[in-house]
Amino acid sequence: MLRGLQLNSERIKQTVSTGIMRLKTSVLLTLGIFVCIACSTGTYFHQDDLADNVYILADPQSDGDPDKTREVIEAIISVIDDSRAYPRVSVTNPLDGTLFPIDIASPDIEWKDADSGALLWLVRVTFEGEEQTVNYLTRGTSWTPDRKTWELIKEHSLNGSAVLSVFGIDTENGITITGRGQVSFATSRDSVGAPILFMQMPLPFAFANTHPDLFRWLLADLSSYEKPPVVLEKMPVCGNCHSFSRDGTVIGMDIDYRGDKGGYVMAQMGKTIDVTPEDIISWNDLKGSDDSIIIFGFFPKVSPDGSYVIATVQERSFFIRLNDPAFSQFFFLAAGVLSYYMPSDKTFHLLAGADDPAFVQTCPDWSHDGKYVAFSRAPVNNDLVDLVVKKALNDVDHDTPLSELNERYQIQYDLYRVPFNNGRGGVPEPIAGASGNGMSNYFPRYSPDGKWIVFCKSKSGLALQPDSRLYIIPSGGGRARELIANRHVMNSWHSWSPNGQWLVFSSKETGPFTVLYLCHIDEEGNDSVPVLLSGLQNRNFSNLVPEFGNIKPEMLQRISIKKF
Repeated sequence: MLRGLQLNSERIKQTVSTGIMRLKTSVLLTLGIFVCIACSTGTYFHQDDLADNVYILADPQSDGDPDKTREVIEAIISVIDDSRAYPRVSVTNPLDGTLFPIDIASPDIEWKDADSGALLWLVRVTFEGEEQTVNYLTRGTSWTPDRKTWELIKEHSLNGSAVLSVFGIDTENGITITGRGQVSFATSRDSVGAPILFMQMPLPFAFANTHPDLFRWLLADLSSYEKPPVVLEKMPVCGNCHSFSRDGTVIGMDIDYRGDKGGYVMAQMGKTIDVTPEDIISWNDLKGSDDSIIIFGFFPKVSPDGSYVIATVQERSFFIRLNDPAFSQFFFLAAGVLSYYMPSDKTFHLLAGADDPAFVQTCPDWSHDGKYVAFSRAPVNNDLVDLVVKKALNDVDHDTPLSELNERYQIQYDLYRVPFNNGRGGVPEPIAGASGNGMSNYFPRYSPDGKWIVFCKSKSGLALQPDSRLYIIPSGGGRARELIANRHVMNSWHSWSPNGQWLVFSSKETGPFTVLYLCHIDEEGNDSVPVLLSGLQNRNFSNLVPEFGNIKPEMLQRISIKKF
C-alpha cells in the first residue's frame, strides 16, 4: 500500500515537473513576442457556451494552436496554491462587488503591479456553482475582453457572482506565482436601454474657457463595442449644460449667442439638428430684470413634456478660478430666483414660491409628471453678494486651496419643492431628509417614476466639492441614505436612465480628469457598487454633464451650431 502511494507520488511529481518544463519552454519561446504586445486581441479557444474552459493568449503573432494555448495556461494553473497568501496585486477595475447591466459592452479590466517582478499575468474568471473558467494570459496589466468572451462572462454571472483573479508569474527559475489579486462581480438582468449624452472638456477651467473649440459632446451607447461618436464639436462659442424632455423629443443646451451669456438652445430631436437663431432664446429677455445683472440662466432643465424650460436667473455667481487642475474653480450662487420659459408663446415668467429675493433658489429639477419642481435654497448673505458686486473676488490668489475658500466663504443649501401648477407656482416646502441637516444639499434629480430623489450633499458649496456624496430619499421626503456607489473624491452631476433602474454620475476618483460611473438602483432605492465607464474615458479630457436621453442611439447623429 505504502509502496503504491510512493509510486503514485513520484508519478505526480514527474507529471508536474514535465508540465513545468514544457510550460517554461513554451512561455520562454513566446516571451519575445509578448514584448511587442500592445492590445488584448490574440489567440483564443472556446466554445459558443461554457461547455469547456476558455483559454486566451494575448499574442497576435501566435500560430493559433488551441492545444498549445491550453497547455501553457493549464501548466500555470497547476502551480497555483490556493491555500497560500501571495503578495497582493491591486485590481483597480472592476471594483469588488460591481454589478454590470446585461447590455453593457466589455470593460477595461486593469490591475497594478506592486513590484512583484512578474513577467506574465494570468487572469482567471470562475463562476459560482460552475466548474468552467475563462483564462487569459498576457504580458500587460490590462485586458478588454472581446465581445464573444464578455457576453459569455455576463451570461454566466447572472445567477451568481463571478470571481476574477489576477496572478503574477515569473519564469526565471521554473514557474513561480509572484502575486495575486481578486475581486468579485455579477451581472444584472436589468438593461440600461438608453444612451448618455456627455461633454468632454480640457483642464484647467481657465484654459478651457478660452478654447471653446476643444469642447465636444458625445453620445454613448453603453452596449456598443465602438468608441462613442462625437455629435457636436468645434463650437465657435461656449456651451454647457444640456438636458432632454422625458419623452426624448426636445433637447436643450446652454450657449453663448452673440456675446449673450444667457443664450439657450431649445430644439426638436432629430438625427441632424441644425441650430438656427430661431432655436435660441435669451434669459436676459426676462422682463423686470435688473439691467445691471447679466443673466446666465444657470442649471436649466427641460420639462418632462418639453413645454417649458426652467433655470436660475437674476443670479449673483460667486466664482474664483484656481490653478489646481482637479478643482480649477470655486463656484456657487449667492443670489438667484427661478424662471421658466414657454416656447408656445415665447414668454418668460418667474415661478411663484421660488422667486423670493431674500433667498437664492437654484438647481431646479422637474418631477416625473411636471407637477413639482425641486430646487436648492439658501438665505441670501449680503456680505457674499457685495463681494461679487464689488468684484473683490478678482484679487483672490489663484493658488488658494479649495478647502480654505470653503472655510472662508461658506454657504449651505436646503432642498425645497414647490408645485408648478401650470406655471402659477405655490408655497415652497422643505424636503425632509435633505434640509436643516447642517450640510449643503443640491442637484436634486427625480426618478422617472417619481418615487425617489437622488441629491448631492457636502459640508459647504454647490459644485466641484471634493467631499460631495450622493444620497437618496423618498420624493416626498424621509430618511436620506448614502449611496454605496459613492467614490472617495467628488460624486456629482447624476442622471437616471429612462427605465429608472440605473444612475450615471461623475467623480474624480481616478485623478483630476472627471470620469463617469454607473450604478443600479432597485425598487426599494438600494444601489450597487458602480461600474467605471472605462470605454468613455479620455486621458486629456474631463467627462462632464452626463444626461440620459430617452432615445435610440441612432436618433441623434449630429448637432451643428454655427457662428451667427
